[in-house]
Amino acid sequence: MACAKSVLLSLNIFVMVIGGAILVLGILALHKPDVIFSIFQYMSVKESYMDPVVQAMNRGAWVLVILGSFICVLTFLGFCGTCINNRIPLIIYNAALTILIIAEIAFLLFAVLFPKTVIIVIVIVVVL
Repeated sequence: MACAKSVLLSLNIFVMVIGGAILVLGILALHKPDVIFSIFQYMSVKESYMDPVVQAMNRGAWVLVILGSFICVLTFLGFCGTCINNRIPLIIYNAALTILIIAEIAFLLFAVLFPKTVIIVIVIVVVL
């Protein structure tokens, strides 16, 4: 039992750090877009490709902020539930992970069965 608890704690800390990095990247893109543009210029992205990037920057930044916040909150629930051996946070953590896995499987099946539709939907979401 102690080994499983240690693995779950380590995994939650690792995923929380990743979620925090995603959150910081989103906040950075919202408030300092010139830093992101300098990264693109450093990567030698052509100027003609920058216009769609500028249009999608704000929406993409908000998606990163929301995703990073969700990951941090979810892993915090798992971390707290594991540390204090409380069932309620672990049940919420387990339910949220189950819902995420089901959604990922559904999206994967949809992407495999209708690849052109998925690309069109992604382009519409990013551009609009």
